Amino acid sequence: MTTDQLISLLVADLKPVDRRRILRSVVIALAIGTAAAFGVMLLIFGPRPEALDARNLDFLLIKLLFALGVVVTAAIFLPQLARPDAQMRSPAALIFVPFAAIAIAAAVALGSAQSCHSRLSSGHYAQERRRIERAPAKSPVL
Repeated sequence: MTTDQLISLLVADLKPVDRRRILRSVVIALAIGTAAAFGVMLLIFGPRPEALDARNLDFLLIKLLFALGVVVTAAIFLPQLARPDAQMRSPAALIFVPFAAIAIAAAVALGSAQSCHSRLSSGHYAQERRRIERAPAKSPVL
């Protein structure tokens, strides 16, 4: 068999490639992986009744938003990088967006905690604390 015969044999049943195949595979894998991870988590740890309390709901939503940001970023870049010799159409700096957002949110939270601490250590609260510290301790009645 010559090279020309091999090429004509390979080209005989040539069909167009489905460009959405990789994206579909990634979405199906993400859905199955998410469902499996959630199921295993529930089996091992069980449902947590305090997870949906008003106090914990903010933290739960922030965690879910961060995870969703990472998944969306991966869903943007993974199909592009799955093809051999593919060029990235989106800027690579987008990969760091969810992580930068969490770092900024943490810095804001730490800054507000520091300002709250400084307000408590001065003013009315500090005067009240000093008054309580100076008050003589009452001896227990026997």
